[in-house]
Amino acid sequence: NYGIGGMFDTAIGSIIFINPDTSAIVASLIPDVSSSSSNRPWDIVYGDPNRQRLYSIGNPNSAGHDFIHVIDTSTHAEVGKSTYAGGYVRMCPAMAISSDKNSLYVFQSCQSPINISKYDLTTDTPTQIASVPFGSSLTGKNIVLSADDSKILVDSGQVWSAGLKGRIG
Repeated sequence: NYGIGGMFDTAIGSIIFINPDTSAIVASLIPDVSSSSSNRPWDIVYGDPNRQRLYSIGNPNSAGHDFIHVIDTSTHAEVGKSTYAGGYVRMCPAMAISSDKNSLYVFQSCQSPINISKYDLTTDTPTQIASVPFGSSLTGKNIVLSADDSKILVDSGQVWSAGLKGRIG
């Protein structure tokens, strides 16, 4: 397996796989995105090493929708993505993944209203299972999960339950 250090080239929209021992590029992949010229990889996170998965999302802004792309790190191929009905991304997305690698949180800070959604990653078709309630006055630009995965910490100082049932701080 090769290391993935969050490498992507937004100019051409490719995710680059690098051998950490030699610094050689061993593969690159352009995710299957909409035809929007502004939609390029925006954020990536590494999933469960046993399943060899990488998750990527684009940033189409108002030009359309993108999805959570599932990439096999052993074959360097896209093996799945979320569906329109199962959840899509649009505006300035950022991701955080749970420590068990079974849940992915997507924070869309430029969307109105700002939104956090939780996705199930147990298959190669990520499915939205929860979302912050509409009109919840969410603010910020980025998120991280608490060490025990019980809270979502927003860089604005807000704290949300991991189940997205409400703001707790």
